[in-house]
Amino acid sequence: MLVYLLLTPTGALRFAVLRNGYAINAVNLKLSENPCKTPIDMARNQTIYTFSNPPFEEDTKTPLENWVISKIWFLSIGGNIMGGNKF
Repeated sequence: MLVYLLLTPTGALRFAVLRNGYAINAVNLKLSENPCKTPIDMARNQTIYTFSNPPFEEDTKTPLENWVISKIWFLSIGGNIMGGNKF
C-alpha cells in the first residue's frame, strides 16, 4: 500500500486528498478527461490533474478541483492548488 501511495500518481493524489481531510473523496476519486490549462510557473516534474467530483473547501465553499503531482526521483508527491481555480 505504501508503494502505491508514494510511487504512482493516482496513489499520490488519493493520499494528498486524504491528508487534507477529505477521506470520502479520496476513496471515490474520479479524474476528469479535460485537464486544466498549464500554468506558466509549473515545473517540468509536475502534472496537474482535475477531479470530476472534487471536494469542497468548507470555509470558502469552493471546489478543490485542480491538484498537482510533483515527481521527485521515483516518488510522487501530491498537493492541491489553492482555490480550485482553472487557469
